[in-house]
Amino acid sequence: MADTTAQAEAARLAAEAAKKAASITAKMLAGLARHAAAQVKLGGGK
Repeated sequence: MADTTAQAEAARLAAEAAKKAASITAKMLAGLARHAAAQVKLGGGK
């Protein structure tokens, strides 16, 4: 049953990759939100 072991390993790696991608995306979105907030503050006096 080497097939199921390989499948389980592939599924685990895919889940890890998805978690990493989600973490990176969340960081990017947080950075964009911070940047947008800073822009609003800078331009808020107009």
